[in-house]
Amino acid sequence: MISLKGCYFPRGVVLYAVYFYLRYTVSYRDLEEIMAAVTDT
Repeated sequence: MISLKGCYFPRGVVLYAVYFYLRYTVSYRDLEEIMAAVTDT
């Protein structure tokens, strides 16, 4: 199990960003934008 203790974003959002990072060729800046968009909704 992945420990995300002390993480700012919820577990689902972090796993969503990791999925995008591994599945598609995105930069850390793109991931920041994706995570910001997901948490805004």
